Amino acid sequence: MKVIETPEVGVETSGQISTRTYSGDLVNLMSNYDVPEKWAKFYCAEVVLALDAIHSMGFVHRDVKPDNMLLDNHGHLKLADFGTCMRMDSDGLVRSDTAVGTPDYISPEVLQSQGGEGVYGRECDWWSVGVFLYEMLVGDTPFYADSLVGTYSKIMDHRNSLHFPNDIQISHNAKSLICGFLTDRVIGGLDVLGWSDCYFSLVGFENPEPRLSVQQSLCIVLPDGLEAMVSKSKFIIDHFNIAIRKTRGVPPVVPELSSDDDTSNFDDLDKDETPEENFTTPKAFAGNHLPFIGFTYSRDYQLLSCRLTGHQPNDVPLLKELDSRKIEDLESKAWSTDSTALSINNHIELKGGASAHHVSQLENELEREKRLVEALETKQKTHLNQLESVARRETELREEINNLEKTLTILKHDLKESQRKSENEIEVRRKAETILQDVKRKLEEEQNRRTREMNNNQHVNDKINLLEKQLTDMQEKLKGEAEGASRLRKQIAELTIAKSSSEQIQIELQGRLATLQSQRDVLQQEVATLQGHLSQERSSRTHASDLQQELEGRLQSLHSELECTKQREGKLSEDNRLLGEKVSTLEKECAGLGLKLKAAENRLEQELRAHEETERRSLVSKEEANLEVVKGLVTFSFELAAVFDYVQELYMKEKPRNGGGWLKLVVAMAELDVIASRAVVSCTLQAKLNEEKLSRQRADSQSQEKERQMSMLNVDYRQIQQRLQKLEGEHRQENEKVKTLQCQVEQEQQKKCSLQSELSVQVSEVAHLRARETQLAREVTQLREGKRSTEEELHKVKTARSVDNLQMKELQDQLEAEQYFSTLYKTQAQELKEDLEERQHCVQELEEERGSLKHQLQIALARADSEALARSIAEETVADLEKEKTMKELEHKDLQAKHRTELANKEIAFNTMKEREVDFKKSVEQLIKDKDELNHQMKIMQE
Repeated sequence: MKVIETPEVGVETSGQISTRTYSGDLVNLMSNYDVPEKWAKFYCAEVVLALDAIHSMGFVHRDVKPDNMLLDNHGHLKLADFGTCMRMDSDGLVRSDTAVGTPDYISPEVLQSQGGEGVYGRECDWWSVGVFLYEMLVGDTPFYADSLVGTYSKIMDHRNSLHFPNDIQISHNAKSLICGFLTDRVIGGLDVLGWSDCYFSLVGFENPEPRLSVQQSLCIVLPDGLEAMVSKSKFIIDHFNIAIRKTRGVPPVVPELSSDDDTSNFDDLDKDETPEENFTTPKAFAGNHLPFIGFTYSRDYQLLSCRLTGHQPNDVPLLKELDSRKIEDLESKAWSTDSTALSINNHIELKGGASAHHVSQLENELEREKRLVEALETKQKTHLNQLESVARRETELREEINNLEKTLTILKHDLKESQRKSENEIEVRRKAETILQDVKRKLEEEQNRRTREMNNNQHVNDKINLLEKQLTDMQEKLKGEAEGASRLRKQIAELTIAKSSSEQIQIELQGRLATLQSQRDVLQQEVATLQGHLSQERSSRTHASDLQQELEGRLQSLHSELECTKQREGKLSEDNRLLGEKVSTLEKECAGLGLKLKAAENRLEQELRAHEETERRSLVSKEEANLEVVKGLVTFSFELAAVFDYVQELYMKEKPRNGGGWLKLVVAMAELDVIASRAVVSCTLQAKLNEEKLSRQRADSQSQEKERQMSMLNVDYRQIQQRLQKLEGEHRQENEKVKTLQCQVEQEQQKKCSLQSELSVQVSEVAHLRARETQLAREVTQLREGKRSTEEELHKVKTARSVDNLQMKELQDQLEAEQYFSTLYKTQAQELKEDLEERQHCVQELEEERGSLKHQLQIALARADSEALARSIAEETVADLEKEKTMKELEHKDLQAKHRTELANKEIAFNTMKEREVDFKKSVEQLIKDKDELNHQMKIMQE
């Protein structure tokens, strides 16, 4: 780790530390901000740099995800969590038999390595980068599913399961980059996964391309390309870092930290309310901290040592050279004085009789040299102190520069953030005002419409609600029956799986019995060969007893396995009993539902009969009244004719005489007035007769509507009967399956009994062999060879068993995946069928319904649909909310169109009533004219 010295990956310190905080991770940033493409480009470039640094050192990360991407105090990205790293071979590949990584970010080639030796390279990290880039732009991983099997199946079928949402704007370059990362791994022009015929329909890729490398990905991410950073055969990382800083500039988000232990950028952890465990401290020395002894590396200390050992910056090279030369001179002088002192001492010891004057001179010279050395040492210390002060000043200046750069970046970021927030607030306020006005207008229209509809159709709503309540009750009961049947199917499937596992265990037991029989034959052969060596090998009895104990242990293991099979059979019988009880309860519930259906039919027939009786009575009474009116009009016409005849006769009789005629004419005129009043009464009676005819026509239309509803209810009743028959058929099938399972359990019990008998025979044979083995002795070498061979065979059996277990697990996973997809397809097909039936039913209703009842029924259906949509939309995203808004607008338009049609129908009816009124007025005017003519004739007669 100390070798890594890139801006994205670097060692801050190494040792035993208790806490270390950063400025948050990418998960927190994506949850707090809507990441635009500009930000995603920046962070993608830094991740690519970090991975290239790791790959250049010969390692593969294998767990690239936003949780492992931390931010420093300047906002730059740091890649962490190298627990899953693995060194690449000389060919640049990794060989592993386990799938390592997070499920949503794992690549197909790593996923295929589970259960076998997988071979893959650094391209698995680029796959994770593609998933990370998709998550930043969309807000969710591209292959997310509710179950782990669903996620893995989507990853393996990524060419068909990779989709970009239509409600999120993503540029073509971003889509092409993501598809370039999330593609197949191609080696040497060959498609590793064998999907060369597939293509990306979203971005127009027609041929499979190999997964992008660091140079290709950064050419797409960075606007200026890599021409200045990439040489002919080597990626120059220092130049690239300078170029990437020039292109990316200030990080998009610079965290605000109040101190070194500020954790505000991390998510709050849930408080653990469990009581703390207090462990007793061991008295003995455990040595837990011994592996961390010697962890003294730190970046700060390394920088200081670098300055003190001569690796200073370029601003003090002359001072460094002068101090080094002075120190070398002082060391040479000190060494020369020490050598002269030693030579003087040797000369004194050899000669011994030298003069004291010469000795004193030599001592004085030695003291002068020592003083000179001390003076030079003090100068050296002063120079070193000056050098340290210069270095400290330099570090202080650099820290000030870094602080100023940090404040500058924070201010720039604050300025951008404030501008962005102000723009967003203005846009949000404008949209809110427009939405508020639209909502107010729609609310007023909806309130007016609802008040009109509530005033007109309250009685019809009550009847519809009652019928809908009955229909929903029946649907809920049928739904409960369907759920019970599905639970029974699941339990039967579990029983079949348990049965298959028990059969597999029995097969394993038979295999082990076969191996024991083969071992028994081998022992018999050994006994036959070793009978001649019995007298010579008495000392080997102890080893035979050990072998006997081993055989007893095997026998005990067989007994334990037999008990396990018994327990499993007991569980199967208990499950069968529970299934029988559930079947009986389902039969009872089916009988109850049949009785309820019959009662509902009887009630419906009674209501229909009562309705028909009331309609018949009302029609008879109205017809009688109309007959009476007609009879009155006929008698009135006869009376009018008689009076007219009487007036004519009177006129003819009194005309020659002209005496007393005036009195009779006056009486005749009075009778004519009475007759005119009766004519007016007859007009009113005729109007009432017409009204009764209209009411009769309305009653006929209502009766036809009721008959149509009865036909619809009969259709629903027939559908319910068909479903009930289907449930009864399924119930019979379940009973047959239970019977077959019982037969299979009995067969298993018989097999168990036969196995027990065979086991008892084997036990007797083993006892006989023990009796014979007690009398025989074996050679030590042969027993060791036999033991070694049995151990090898046992190891082979264990390895084969482990391989079989792994294959079984893979098969189980595949079975779960197939079951999941089959159930998914079935549910989708059922939903499509139900949707088709509902649409056909709606079309039928739209074609058949008329008038106000049709309008109210549609409103009820719209309310039910809106409630169902509201429940489902509460769990979906903003895109679903927008879809619901458009659906409601379409429904509102449909309702408006229906209202318009109804208003047109009402206007037509009103026009017909007006025409009838005009006809009535014309008839009245004609009668008045007739009256005037009669009056005129009477006047003429009087004259």
